[in-house]
Amino acid sequence: MATRNSQIVSKRHEGRIPDSWHHQMIFGISEAGVFLCNPIECVTYDELLPQLCSPSELLITREDIVGRKKPRTDLRLLVRHPDPRWNEMNVLGEIMMGCHSTV
Repeated sequence: MATRNSQIVSKRHEGRIPDSWHHQMIFGISEAGVFLCNPIECVTYDELLPQLCSPSELLITREDIVGRKKPRTDLRLLVRHPDPRWNEMNVLGEIMMGCHSTV
C-alpha cells in the first residue's frame, strides 16, 4: 500500500491540482515502473518517488475556503494559529484576496 501526495502534479494533470492524498495498492514492479490499482496504472519511478517522499501538507485552494466562508466567520482566528507557517505563508492575506474578488 502506498500513500501518494497527488498534489505533487505530474504532466498528466495539465495544471489541475488534485485536492487529496491517495492510497493505492502496489501490485507489481518492473523496469517500466510501479503497477498500482485504483486506477490500474503503471507509474514511473521518477513520477512516484516525489509523491511518496513529500511533506505531510495538503494544499487548499482559495475557492474551497471562500466557498465555505459565512458572513459571521471570524477569519482573525487564522492569525493566532499555533503553527508559525500560517503567518509565514500569509494564509489570512491569501484568503482575504479571494474574498474580495468574489464579493
